[in-house]
Amino acid sequence: MDVKRIVLANKRHATVLSNDLIRCVIEDVGSRVLELSTLTKDGGLINAHSHHGNLICFCDNSHKEFSIDSPLHSWSVLKYGNDDATGALWVLSQEVHTKESNNTIARKIDMVLPKHPVLYTSFIIESMSDEDLPIYLAYQNTLSSPFLEPGCVINVSSDEFITYGESTHSRLKPSSEFSHLSKAPHVQEGSVNLSIVPTAIGSIDVIAGRLPSDASLGYASVTNPHQQMIYFTFFEGPEAISESDNEIRLNFNNLVMDYRGITEFGGDYNFSLNIGSSLAYFHEGGSSSPEKEELLGLPTFTTLKSKERRSFRYATAFSQYSSSKMNKGFDSIEQVVEGLVLNKGKNYTFIEADSTFHFLKELEKALLEE
Repeated sequence: MDVKRIVLANKRHATVLSNDLIRCVIEDVGSRVLELSTLTKDGGLINAHSHHGNLICFCDNSHKEFSIDSPLHSWSVLKYGNDDATGALWVLSQEVHTKESNNTIARKIDMVLPKHPVLYTSFIIESMSDEDLPIYLAYQNTLSSPFLEPGCVINVSSDEFITYGESTHSRLKPSSEFSHLSKAPHVQEGSVNLSIVPTAIGSIDVIAGRLPSDASLGYASVTNPHQQMIYFTFFEGPEAISESDNEIRLNFNNLVMDYRGITEFGGDYNFSLNIGSSLAYFHEGGSSSPEKEELLGLPTFTTLKSKERRSFRYATAFSQYSSSKMNKGFDSIEQVVEGLVLNKGKNYTFIEADSTFHFLKELEKALLEE
């Protein structure tokens, strides 16, 4: 177990949180998780993330873009340390928006626990304004090689989906609803199986999915059958959210599947997958959500009342699994005291995790009330 500060290239700074199973590198700029790595079955260290990393994007009615490079999105590390009672390692970051009449303060806690292959994240946003503010949120996880490769299997918790609008490089029929990830409507005829990652085929496809109202857990995951590894993100579902506790409900899974490879203009090789979850219009956020207040019958924003504090929690697991019978993903999930059980027929894989975020909630109280 280790928590420390490091210097990256170009005088950038980051915090490292690590245990015996995972290593997380969280850059100060944007509070991006540049690295979430673990050991492969061959003993090598593999990072699941692309150079974009994973990050929380948010804005209110004054911020039209989700860009972390904007001066409005400058995070700073307040403090970092360990919790003697649980053995948790953590870092607390903060971003302050100082626009006239709609000030907000956002805080982010990243935490790892002993023996858990999981990075836990808490996002807390507080209004300093005299006005109510619409808030749009998206948690983006961008995966790439060497973890992401053809044949990977995608699982999400959504039960209804919709494709994005007109797009030059998409295989999908624009603005079309469908019920199964394996049967997305093709732009010409027939269907596309989006649950299996293809080779570089020159396309970039974007969809959103609606979480079931009775889900206690929201999730999005990628299974790599060749490496026998799974990248699994989860968060509290609609059934588990308590509005009275000022918790924010994420309504959607978002997939941005960039399988273009080398484009006609040359340049970089494009092969990545963003498996995000959000309270926003697709992955766009503030630029479209005010005009498009609903998607698949659910709101794309929430309201932060004057002087109010609200939060949501998110976790990202990255680990090996032993049974090749899990190579095609999973059919169902069970939350147990010790973690998460992913079932495929009579087979299963187990991820040791705090699926109710109990320890993260306790850490929130300790850090925010100091």
